[in-house]
Amino acid sequence: MAEVEPTRPTLTTVFQPGPPRECLLAILPIEAIRTLQQTCHEFADLYEYALPAVWNIDKLLRRFLPHPKAFRAEMTKNNAIICGEVALRFFDHTAAWHPDNMDVEVPNSSASYHLHWHLLKVQGYAYSAWKSQHPFRVMLDDDGEYFGFAETRTYQNLNE
Repeated sequence: MAEVEPTRPTLTTVFQPGPPRECLLAILPIEAIRTLQQTCHEFADLYEYALPAVWNIDKLLRRFLPHPKAFRAEMTKNNAIICGEVALRFFDHTAAWHPDNMDVEVPNSSASYHLHWHLLKVQGYAYSAWKSQHPFRVMLDDDGEYFGFAETRTYQNLNE
């Protein structure tokens, strides 16, 4: 009786919807995903599939906040933006490191006040300024002219 060789997985079977596909998309850079998408008709939806699976901001924010959707809504109301390591990690999902803090820029003191209370009351954080931390820094534009100031606040997650 002839021995039947097991079928070897092909690229198209590996990229069938499911856990193997999600794992591969999580480690592939966006350029590779776009290139694979152009190789055959079966991969036409890779990028669209990867968007909610790999670039999921709520999943990333859950590392810091118990209620990421509420925080995003508060950010929208106050024209705040996430920057620093968390933003870099979001766009470069292949990076091996995971940020341990989150920087949020707000346009003015009113927005800072609203986000401050949101972090305390909704997200369960406590304000804890460092003794050596100066809460304000002067902002300069590209020509070195005074642009405004930025406020730095440090919070401690009480949910951990």
